[in-house]
Amino acid sequence: MIFITGYKLFGFIYINAPVLIYNDRWYSLDPLFHSSSFWEGFTYQHGPHRMGFAYLLFSLTSYLSDWNSRWDMFLQAAIYVVCALMALRLKFLIFQKMHWTDVLIPCIFITIQSAVSVTFNPYIHGLMPFFALALGLCYYIRPNILRVFAFSIIAAVGIFSGFVLLVSVCFIAIQTLVLIKTAQYQKLFIFLPLPIIALLYLSLSQVHSMKPELTNDISYYLEYGTLLSCNFLLNGRSIFWPYILLACISFFTFLIISNVRSLWAHPMRVSAIFSLLIVPPLLFVLANIISRADIGMANALTSRYIPVTMTLVFGIYLMLLKITNRYYLQGFLLVVFTSVILRFQFTPMPARTERIITLSKNVKVWEKCLLQGNTYNSCKSKTNLPLKHNGNKKSLQEKIDFLKANKLNIFKE
Repeated sequence: MIFITGYKLFGFIYINAPVLIYNDRWYSLDPLFHSSSFWEGFTYQHGPHRMGFAYLLFSLTSYLSDWNSRWDMFLQAAIYVVCALMALRLKFLIFQKMHWTDVLIPCIFITIQSAVSVTFNPYIHGLMPFFALALGLCYYIRPNILRVFAFSIIAAVGIFSGFVLLVSVCFIAIQTLVLIKTAQYQKLFIFLPLPIIALLYLSLSQVHSMKPELTNDISYYLEYGTLLSCNFLLNGRSIFWPYILLACISFFTFLIISNVRSLWAHPMRVSAIFSLLIVPPLLFVLANIISRADIGMANALTSRYIPVTMTLVFGIYLMLLKITNRYYLQGFLLVVFTSVILRFQFTPMPARTERIITLSKNVKVWEKCLLQGNTYNSCKSKTNLPLKHNGNKKSLQEKIDFLKANKLNIFKE
């Protein structure tokens, strides 16, 4: 299944990924345009979050490819493949056996439904499942002291890495509770300092402020939250969304109640892993409702948010496997889950993929225009298509001149 889903995803990128930088990436690559120091690039603020690990990946691909944007898109797809492999490994470590439905796991992580996060917005949302699964796997590292050091470093890096911030904050709280409950107080002094220093730095230097204007009625935000949290299930708005929301809440509550005894029994790492997979996506949904819902209902269905809920879906799958005392019910729910995932994988929402195809064609028109020696303003008037630059230091024309002078990106000989 990894081969089938990977072939579809990499094939989609190969056909549609342009070389030219597009949209927010003109902004997120500012540290490279300005030859910033490592720390300046690592802590560079892009919207409400920092670049962190994404800056390292951008720097690596830019160095290796002379700023060819396609490399970032293929690397993000490769990260999703790695996520699928990590999820398979984590599932086996928890259950110590394979299940016939494990074939669905690659379908959760490797999908063209996440087209925007792969082709035009890599790493910002797409690193959330990678970090969550990496932290989950770290629970099985031996010896213990090495595991605590790995926890500390990964959590600290995640604080600076896009929306992985939510994963890191949740993990710090979860792991602190685990160490306190198991009376491993000395390990708190090894685990906590680095993440706390990172959080303090972030809180003291954070300059972005979100001022949400919640101007709609409560039903609007409930529907928005339903579309966002159930993006694996829904391909568009539905008049039945209140019933879908009620069904999802009831189903999730049933899973929690069915698993509460085993989740909070020993070993503690299992309950910690389940919490790490499920809680950060729900926090993201809540934050997104507060800060982005008034953009419009279509924002909830955009494919860039698909990676955020990948671990939520994976966590639900693992909870289904833990219903071992009701085999008939478990079998029925797994069949339903299988149908949902296969539908999601093989019948993608047209708006998610068609938008990328259209954007890709537009960017390739820009590539041809700029290669003919035209300026940014000239190409903008000729194509009537913006590149949506959001930078605030250099103009887009200055950045294009930089690429041309250094023979980078589309100007590479």
